[in-house]
Amino acid sequence: MAILKPASWAHKATESNILLFIGLLFVFYFFSFVIGAFIANLIWGISILTPNALADIANPAVLNTLKCVQIIGSIGTFILPPILMAYLMSNAPYSFLGFQKSNNGKRYVAAFIIFIASIPIINLLSEWNNRLILPDFLKDLEIMMRNAENNAQKITEAFLITHSISGFLLNICMVAIIPALGEELVFRSILQKLFHQMTKNIHIAILISAILFSAMHFQFYGFIPRVLLGVFFGYLYYWSNSIWLPIFAHFINNTGAVLMNFLQSEKIIDIDAEKIGIDSASPTYIMPLAILVTTASIWYLFKNRSSLRMSNENA
Repeated sequence: MAILKPASWAHKATESNILLFIGLLFVFYFFSFVIGAFIANLIWGISILTPNALADIANPAVLNTLKCVQIIGSIGTFILPPILMAYLMSNAPYSFLGFQKSNNGKRYVAAFIIFIASIPIINLLSEWNNRLILPDFLKDLEIMMRNAENNAQKITEAFLITHSISGFLLNICMVAIIPALGEELVFRSILQKLFHQMTKNIHIAILISAILFSAMHFQFYGFIPRVLLGVFFGYLYYWSNSIWLPIFAHFINNTGAVLMNFLQSEKIIDIDAEKIGIDSASPTYIMPLAILVTTASIWYLFKNRSSLRMSNENA
């Protein structure tokens, strides 16, 4: 079949390629969801087709079923479609996806510093986002979104609760490694590239991809800070011409949440990372310091963007 030949869609209209990729995402999502549910049913005997079968997240079998579907679904939805799309779009799919090596380790250090320093800023934006109130005529929608947000938070907390190293490593894989790799391939390697081709404006392409990235999480009350994260990931990819840098930054962001939760549950630390910079116990200087360090680190990456792209394009 022509569609299965390498680079068979390279000369199609960009809009057609976007529609093709969206179609691939839905198809792979459906089949990976079915496969995950089938495997979970074989192992733990929980059928997701049974009404309220997944309501009792305190039940280990239900929780394991959710984790199984999550892992297989994430791999099937976010990793396989970009690989197939790259195969259809290019004779060099590895390079098409941006898997060139980012040669300067200082960029990784800068990205790490940004995520540590920006914690108070992200917390403040999350607090503002969480206080958004919709007009009265959208009250029912607001209640629905609040309930969905609370349910998602409960599931996330249940996922992260573990008292073993093996459970911690599983969470790192499920929450950090797979999403960092898969989501960056979808939203940066493919969608950002296609939107750039369509709009001829990288800034618009980055913003559209970031909005879709945030919307995909279906969490309205974390929408704004997640858009900014998506924008940052997008510029990291554009500046470096390597998908490894945004994957690393994404991994650090997600791993931080898993690690802090584990350390708190084990009573090793007594710090709520989500309150840093916004509660009364935070030092008054922490927000200005966060803004200064974050801005300086982003400026460093921006200043060196040309040399970084050239080094990776010639690698």
